[in-house]
Amino acid sequence: MLLTVQPETCWASTGAQAKDKSNVRDALGKVASEMRTKLGESLGTVQKYNTPLQQATTPSLEALQAYNLGFKTWRAGNNAAALPFFQRATQLDSKFAMAYWAMSIAYTNLGETALSVESCRKAFELRAGVSEQERLLIESDYYNSVTGDFIKARRSAALGEQTYPRDHTFHLDLGVFSTALGQYEAGLKEFSESLRLAPYDSFFYREVVFNNLLLNRIDQAAAAAKEAHTRGMDSSLAPVLYGMSFYQDDPAGMAQQVASATGDADLLLRALN
Repeated sequence: MLLTVQPETCWASTGAQAKDKSNVRDALGKVASEMRTKLGESLGTVQKYNTPLQQATTPSLEALQAYNLGFKTWRAGNNAAALPFFQRATQLDSKFAMAYWAMSIAYTNLGETALSVESCRKAFELRAGVSEQERLLIESDYYNSVTGDFIKARRSAALGEQTYPRDHTFHLDLGVFSTALGQYEAGLKEFSESLRLAPYDSFFYREVVFNNLLLNRIDQAAAAAKEAHTRGMDSSLAPVLYGMSFYQDDPAGMAQQVASATGDADLLLRALN
């Protein structure tokens, strides 16, 4: 069976063919890039800033679509809005391990620890059917947040980074682990690599700014925050920008971050406590 993906607009049309349902995801990604190019965007810009579709093990295209919409929303810095998409993905495929994993991350960022642990445990239970790359992602978070086995968690992340060096999530995990151990320089290196690999993700800007603050590098933190703002990637920076204003004894800046906090405002509220 040959499936054809052929979106059209009044400005441009393009298409891609997939031999079967398992290849539709790649076809969709190709279409998106081609359309951006036809609409006048340079090839270099498309290659540099194109946001790839997330790859995850599921037999349901509808579940995969919901999962990708959730990730797009999460990357924009809104965990609360991303959750319904991940939940929908698990409704469409009750064995969708990566959707449960994504739910766990969103719940963690929202401060819902019990729900995060429950979702992560479910992902771990379903990991037998996933790819090796997905398994390492799930196990790293499971050992860290559910069992508290930090050694196993870091080992899984390190193995994932070595095996899949272009997967920004493993660098993120190692950055989190390094920062938790007080190894801020190592953490900054991992977060910077995550940002290099995924320049479309506002979360990584937040971590780069935060670790620069931990290293008392106010100028570098400000430069990263300015870059994020220039690129429209500062939606999740409110907590660390508040901290930066605090360090700089800038009450007006602190008030501005409180007033402008959206999406993950709960993170800012926790930062204030």
